[in-house]
Amino acid sequence: MPSRKFNELPPEEKRRILKQLYERYDSKCLFCEKKIDDPSEYTDISEYLKTHEVDHIIPLASPESMDDDSNWAILHRTCNRKKGEKPLYLAKRIYKFQEDKKRFGEKFTLGKVLEVFNIHPKEVRGF
Repeated sequence: MPSRKFNELPPEEKRRILKQLYERYDSKCLFCEKKIDDPSEYTDISEYLKTHEVDHIIPLASPESMDDDSNWAILHRTCNRKKGEKPLYLAKRIYKFQEDKKRFGEKFTLGKVLEVFNIHPKEVRGF
């Protein structure tokens, strides 16, 4: 779920934070690792936010999570939908696994990937 706190900010503050996040993460979506648009190229920041969202790296449900720019990243809107409520880095690994499975076929199993990353299968909901 996109950050409510970010969405409540005035447009100029959103613009400042978006530029900061854009530079912090080397102009990439932290989910798919593809280039994201530069927010400074948009005169109307609401247009930018039609295709990009600011979301939490660590979900707010986690005790160590904060709803501030230290825990925010810019994601493509479609990537944020794929991520869902999972922690960003876990969702990213699952997504990459699914893409690799399409490429490499049935011998590439989720169990093997979870084992490599030392993740217990019960931590993975929705897959």
